[in-house]
Amino acid sequence: MASAEESDVPQYISITPLLKRLWPSPAENKVTADEIASAISLIFTDNLSPVQTGALLTCLHFTGWDRRADVIAKCAKVMRAAASQVDGEALVTAIQARGKQEGDYGGGLCDIVGTGGDSHSTFNISTTSSIVASSFLLLSKHGNRAATSKSGSADLLNCTLPIPPNLMAVTPKTIAKVYEKSNYSFLFAPVFHPGMKYVAPIRKELGWRTIFNLLGPLTNPVEGSIEARLLGVARRDIGPVFAEALKMSGARKAMVVCGEEDLDEISCAGETYCWRLGHRSSNENDSADNVEVESFILSPADFGLPAHALSEVSPGKEPQENAAILTKLLQNQLPQDDPILHFVLINTAALLVVSGICEADTSNTGHGDDGKVIPERGPGGGRWKEGVRRARWAIESANGNKVVALELREAQLARVWMDGGLSDESSPTLHLYLYMCVYIYASVGKDLMRKDTMSKPQVLLLGEIEHAHKEWSDLSSIADIIEPKARSREEFLEEAKSGAFDKVVAAYRTFLSVAITGLIDEELVETLPKSMKFIAHNGAGYDQISIDTCTDHGIRVSNVPTAVDDATADTNMFLILGALRGFNASMLGLRSGHWKGSPPPPLGHDPQGKILGILGMGGIGRNLMKKASAFGMTTQYYNRSQLSEELSGGAKYKRTRHIISTREFEMMKKGVVIVNTARGAVMDEEALVQALDNGTVWSCGLDVFEEEPKVPAGLIANPHVMLLPHMGTWTVETQTKMEIWCIDNVRSAIETGKLKSPVGEQKNM
Repeated sequence: MASAEESDVPQYISITPLLKRLWPSPAENKVTADEIASAISLIFTDNLSPVQTGALLTCLHFTGWDRRADVIAKCAKVMRAAASQVDGEALVTAIQARGKQEGDYGGGLCDIVGTGGDSHSTFNISTTSSIVASSFLLLSKHGNRAATSKSGSADLLNCTLPIPPNLMAVTPKTIAKVYEKSNYSFLFAPVFHPGMKYVAPIRKELGWRTIFNLLGPLTNPVEGSIEARLLGVARRDIGPVFAEALKMSGARKAMVVCGEEDLDEISCAGETYCWRLGHRSSNENDSADNVEVESFILSPADFGLPAHALSEVSPGKEPQENAAILTKLLQNQLPQDDPILHFVLINTAALLVVSGICEADTSNTGHGDDGKVIPERGPGGGRWKEGVRRARWAIESANGNKVVALELREAQLARVWMDGGLSDESSPTLHLYLYMCVYIYASVGKDLMRKDTMSKPQVLLLGEIEHAHKEWSDLSSIADIIEPKARSREEFLEEAKSGAFDKVVAAYRTFLSVAITGLIDEELVETLPKSMKFIAHNGAGYDQISIDTCTDHGIRVSNVPTAVDDATADTNMFLILGALRGFNASMLGLRSGHWKGSPPPPLGHDPQGKILGILGMGGIGRNLMKKASAFGMTTQYYNRSQLSEELSGGAKYKRTRHIISTREFEMMKKGVVIVNTARGAVMDEEALVQALDNGTVWSCGLDVFEEEPKVPAGLIANPHVMLLPHMGTWTVETQTKMEIWCIDNVRSAIETGKLKSPVGEQKNM
């Protein structure tokens, strides 16, 4: 019997019939966009297995159906439906109160976004343009960390100085209050789309772009309130597809763009292909039939600006460097002919034109505005140069936005920015941007703002990072890392009581850190600060942590489940073969100079035809089953619940709830082989020694023990027992995967308030 880790298994829904129809000819098999969207929706609730998720994404990619307008539109719709829902009524009220109508702009929300994946690593144009445009429009910037570049929108904002904005401040509950005071909100994707965590590791392992790389721009959580948007795509052939998908989704004012270099923004280097949505007529018919898509080409000259090679705006810099450029731009410190400035002006102008605000025949934006609108029209009938005029004013105006400045003063935070060089002579855009950085204080309320909100949360490192150094270093962009000075449990308890950890939100811990902290039990948890809400444990098993105690104190715990599957199952298979064949006795004999042994050990047994009993059919158990089947073994298993036929792979389900002790050994057939790579406590070691001595157990292989590193003398002395000192995950590859997984849990805790892989006992916490 092989004992693997026991775990809760999600109740997956099979889409096998759909997958068979999807490949290789979905059209011939009359697959519909609704069917695909329905399957995609299962991902967000963890009701689709990783295998079938990967298969679905692969089928869509290689049939090209993930680039069909109807599929994109329908899948985006179910993704928005699965998102954390915003109070639509409160949001509309806030928008109506704050939005200002001008020209053909109705005062609604606007967004500027790209699909990414253009491989040019240009400066963060859409994020910067969204900030500049918020001088005139209500902006709802939907963004995330980098996927294909060095600096995503969230990475950029997290690195701004002197104090980065709190990206976690905008939530479904607070967004309406944000718009009561501000023109700008950044909707951090992990906060609004928690279901994406189930597909993230699958996308990473597939290694090619999937439909989710296209859905992001269409899944703004406030989609129903978006009035206008500028959307960049990285391939010319999908421009019309996105335009049609927008039309199907109900968009009435939008433009899709693709630079001729396959750039997902309006190019500053050459021509840009454009597909603009607009009404066919001025009647009140708001149906898709009354929306047309006009295609045309834009160039920098249409904006009254010179062309610049992409190499001049593609520094490929780290987010900290891009953040410094952003600050200089917003402080109007870049030269007037700076290529990045021109790049930003072009894209900001395009959003302003699409919104309709440039259709106003008069202009009274504030001090420095001479009121002279540029009526000249260019390709597509747009007033592109008027858009540049307004964007320039937003950056260069010396008057400042008095409303925003007043709100800053009301928040009593203006002095913070004054110390950093901000004065009433700064641009309105800078005021708006800095206001965005502190809007959780001024907009959401002082009750949500602790004295230390403006500093990063702290993460406590318990143990060492041996392999995933880059991922750990990246964590410093959102958290301050601290380590204990203590080198014993007594010292650690004293350090905790002294208040040294009082700002810690999450802890990353390794198995070996128990040498410093001891067990995470009632005594230790009582000394932890109230701010401590998460413990990310780097291991599959977590016997060192009292989950009940943590739950009682509101501390969520995560482990590392799937990253250890292969390595642990490999170790289990090694022990199964070694125990069956009786290798250990002869290995000992060989080392003592007696060849096979003196006398030689009894003959071993082949694995073919043997029944493998698996206690706990989680990820490791299922992995082990597949490996054992290659050796001709059949499997029976125990789990908390019966698996689907797909997951069980034909293994027979045994309904037993007994732990392994004297009574269970007495029930076993004489000559059984026992292997344990799960947790030492699964098995009564004293009873195991007795079962070995009386012949009930012929041999065994153990990698875990009840009181590690202590091993019972009766096991050490028995030559038929193969012993490993907890080596199941002792590989470079697995240790690296485990560290990255654990770091991802810490990041998720800080950014979303949720853990990527909470332990089974806390799944509903």
